[in-house]
Amino acid sequence: MRVAIQDDIHNAYESAAGVRRLRERVELRIFTGPFGDPGALEGFDALVANREPDDLLRASDVVSVHATLAPETRGVLDARRIGLMKPTAYLINTARGPIVDEAALVAALAQGRIAGAGLDVFDREPLPAGHPLARLTNVILTPHLGWPTDEAYECFADAAADALLAYLDGRDVPRFAEQH
Repeated sequence: MRVAIQDDIHNAYESAAGVRRLRERVELRIFTGPFGDPGALEGFDALVANREPDDLLRASDVVSVHATLAPETRGVLDARRIGLMKPTAYLINTARGPIVDEAALVAALAQGRIAGAGLDVFDREPLPAGHPLARLTNVILTPHLGWPTDEAYECFADAAADALLAYLDGRDVPRFAEQH
């Protein structure tokens, strides 16, 4: 499946849900390119801080999900919220599948209510053969492997080293999720 994204997203208005550090990295790359100047994001938090989530969905060209799965985030992007998105907007989910109501997303994509989606996670993994998402031409699917980057491996190695040193020093071993 191949989707050509027609619009240059360099100047797109992007909202990200969830983890601040990851969000900032994603925003930096979207707004300034892979070698961009972090100063270019100055004022971004003020731009989105006092906006309601529904307003951000209405305004965003790209909605990128980076939240952890918890009872309060399960299905948070439901049919109503997906329906608030622009018909030219893209939904990116690299967090956890159940954060997005998959049936509502399939319907919105099939009916052209949003432009497209990039999904690395699904309700059920691996994605079952013949799943409706696999038949859509406005979707890019990856099998939950969008994370393996040099930075991710470095982060894992650092966390493992920190945990080993803590253990050898007789300290409590930190949990990875608490560190990053």
